Amino acid sequence: NLLPPWNSLTPFTPPRDCRYGVIDEPERIRKMNHPEPKNPDNPGNRMPTVAIYGYFAYGNFGDDLMAIIFGAHARQLGYRVKVYKLCAAYAGWAGLEVVHSLSELTDGVEIVVLASGSLLVSSLSSQTFGISKKLSANLALGDQEFAELIELSRRRDVPLCTLSIGGDDKSDGDLPSIKHQLLRACIYASVRNPQDVPRVRQINIPCDYYPDVVWQASALIPIEKTPPSERLRIGVDLYWSNLLRQGALYLPFLLYLVVILRRDVDFVFIDTTNLSAEKFRAVQPPFELRNVSRYQFQTPFKDLQLAASLDLVLSSRIHLGIACMSYGVPFLSLFGESKTRLFLQNIGLSYCIIRHRKLIGFLWLLLRPRRLRQFLREFRIPGRDDLVAQSRGHLNKLTSILEELKSETWPHRS
Repeated sequence: NLLPPWNSLTPFTPPRDCRYGVIDEPERIRKMNHPEPKNPDNPGNRMPTVAIYGYFAYGNFGDDLMAIIFGAHARQLGYRVKVYKLCAAYAGWAGLEVVHSLSELTDGVEIVVLASGSLLVSSLSSQTFGISKKLSANLALGDQEFAELIELSRRRDVPLCTLSIGGDDKSDGDLPSIKHQLLRACIYASVRNPQDVPRVRQINIPCDYYPDVVWQASALIPIEKTPPSERLRIGVDLYWSNLLRQGALYLPFLLYLVVILRRDVDFVFIDTTNLSAEKFRAVQPPFELRNVSRYQFQTPFKDLQLAASLDLVLSSRIHLGIACMSYGVPFLSLFGESKTRLFLQNIGLSYCIIRHRKLIGFLWLLLRPRRLRQFLREFRIPGRDDLVAQSRGHLNKLTSILEELKSETWPHRS
């Protein structure tokens, strides 16, 4: 009998592994929390302000990380930064000012940066099968906010730009009318997939392609990747709603079996939704074992420290995978969303897309200790250093836009 008796499932105690410890946040990063001095070159010492808008009210890791990457960059350029409804833990870490209305967001700012990464995704709407009523309502609310933002931008003469947005593998899908209107209101767009460039240029907007700005995670918070220890550490980031849409509700139960059989491996079940927004709702075992733990995202440093500490991440999400790969952690997409599949195809990692047909081979890999370690040793992220470097193009473009606005309308927009 390969399965242990259920009464042997002992309560979880953290393994004694230095990678589990919380290390001190570097002084260079802590200083980002301190407010900037007033700008002496600006009459009246009025700090020029950049506003950042996105789906930040829901604790989504990818959107929140984009907000602090752009926000931290703008602050390094000497700008005050206002951000819309970002959770306090992320905003406070980067020293960003949180506002809760679009009127506040657009008041007295030089530009509004739209950091809505999935703006070009056509496959998810408030009518999509398998999404919760709450998410459906949030998507509908987002459409209303787009309309209000367009109107405020026009009335207050505040330019809009959108950075590091992307679509999915359904590039011929129709975007909702309100998204077309929002894009047409922008002075510039940068995209994260080369396939998105012609789609945006059809709307007559200047557009460039750079790899997803989330590749900048390892530059924002440098954390040294430790080599695998005697016990591997695997992160699992899966959600019932996505598995329902993809007809894969059986997958968690197969993974639970792997967890029981591979007692020599530590499994961390992850919920990337920020703790301030939702209670833990990701897939997790209904039992406790010494090799099982769970982690819910909380603060930028701890979250990325967790990402960098993994030896392998299994996720359906795109941005946890990119953040982990920026630190050199292998990523396998389990029933990933269409935008995740497109991303992996673009960087030459199609074999990392795991769906129904590949599932037996994937499970067999997890169950064979030597084969798993060989896979991890030989795993390569094609051009990882180049992807990290090129992803900075979104930030460089923001710099050039701000410089242009500064030279034309500084210090105050008429």
